[in-house]
Amino acid sequence: MKAKIHITGQIGGNYKLLSKLNNGTKKEGMFNSFFLTFDSVGEGKKAMREAYKYLKQEEELNWHDRLTKDCSVLTYDSSKAVLTTYHNNEN
Repeated sequence: MKAKIHITGQIGGNYKLLSKLNNGTKKEGMFNSFFLTFDSVGEGKKAMREAYKYLKQEEELNWHDRLTKDCSVLTYDSSKAVLTTYHNNEN
C-alpha cells in the first residue's frame, strides 16, 4: 500500500514543509497545497520524522509545531502535513 502526504495551510509554512519532505514526487494542489507520494507507509513516516528533526534543529519551534506519536500529522507554523494511505490504482 502506498502513502501520500498532503501539505496544506499558509504559503510560507507549506514551502518550508515541502523543502523538508520533498522526495521528488511533488504534485501541486489547489491553494498552494502539495501532494507527495511514497512507496510505503514506513517511508512516509520516516520522512515525517526526519523533517521534524530538521525543523527542530534549524528553528525554535512553538508549542503548536509538533509531530503526532504515530507520525501521521506534522504541524508547522500555520501549515499541516497529513500522511494517508491509498491503493495503487488511486492517484
